[in-house]
Amino acid sequence: MEAIRADKTSNAITRAQFADAITRTVNNRCRAYKNCFASSIRWEVDNTIASADSENFQTILSTLNLDPAEFAILTEQDQMP
Repeated sequence: MEAIRADKTSNAITRAQFADAITRTVNNRCRAYKNCFASSIRWEVDNTIASADSENFQTILSTLNLDPAEFAILTEQDQMP
């Protein structure tokens, strides 16, 4: 995984390093969730690499032992969400 910093330089971290950082952060907080719902909405045809963002979001949810997100993919013909 490659992260781009504000100064446009990049640092590569591994998935394991990312998972470890997220896990350590979450373990410092209360993990008793009463209600959790995640969703992801994107256009079917775009040039923002939103599909990759959705996959990364699912990975984060999995790392936190949360249920997968619900997805809504808007078609090219949709004028409004």
